[in-house]
Amino acid sequence: MITLYFNSNYPQDYSGNLYEKFDNLMCKFILLSEDEYLPINKFISTNKSPSDTFICNVTLKNLIDNFKINEKDTYKEHRKKLYSYFTKYPIDFNINVDDVYTEDVLNGNIEFDGRNADDLFIAYKLGYYFISLPLNPSFSVDSLEIYVNDMKLNNINWHGSNTINFIKSIIENHGIDNHYLPLLKYSFNDNNCLMSCSFIDDFKQEQPDLQKFIVDLFAKALDNNLLFPSRGDDNIVKKCEGDNVYELRNHAFGGIRVYFRCVDDKILIGSIGRKSSYSARKIQSLDIARAEHELNYLESVL
Repeated sequence: MITLYFNSNYPQDYSGNLYEKFDNLMCKFILLSEDEYLPINKFISTNKSPSDTFICNVTLKNLIDNFKINEKDTYKEHRKKLYSYFTKYPIDFNINVDDVYTEDVLNGNIEFDGRNADDLFIAYKLGYYFISLPLNPSFSVDSLEIYVNDMKLNNINWHGSNTINFIKSIIENHGIDNHYLPLLKYSFNDNNCLMSCSFIDDFKQEQPDLQKFIVDLFAKALDNNLLFPSRGDDNIVKKCEGDNVYELRNHAFGGIRVYFRCVDDKILIGSIGRKSSYSARKIQSLDIARAEHELNYLESVL
């Protein structure tokens, strides 16, 4: 399982909305931690208690207390989770100093962004990944740099807007069963993806080459502005006869078809079909009708 360490090594002042940055990142973390395909622990390690952890002159406890304060009732369950997540501290509890520090490191300087970063170094040595609020470009990076004397160390850093690269790093370093499912789920930037159970079951039965092809084809549709909202170009994406049903399409793999719809900032994926299996127009119409049923259900539980 992967443990994330909360980077609290920030400048003293921040002119933006710190609470909004924290809220957005924590909402995304809760979704990641609850994803059955991602081996992420349901807690975030810190160097000190939330009351003693300061982010730009604001305590971590204050950020948690004010989490989604204007929508307090809606997010009360999320807030409870945050209180339980930030209970793993201090970072150097029960570690052997000799296992972490060599004599050169112990007597040298450990810095990040010009500030002392002993805690980040310990987290790095423990094999934790970093989680950073994206307050400036120094924190909005896939790989965060720590300097130990003149030596540069790089560690995986998640800041909310790089989830797909973060997941790719997890796959590369740890492996994930059915890893194309989370890659697909988090391929839509800050837009959410919901998949029907039938799509998930069918997708998992497909060969990895086709799974990757579907992921890449959706990425191509996104790059071509065919999603959010859905827009047919009769090449990658086509509008179907069903109510707000679109198909992601290609001639490869027997004429692969993936039926979906976009609702605001969400993409709903209903089912998979193949043009080669449609011996008559009626058969595809039945597939579209089944997809529409799946999509209607997904939309009803939004």
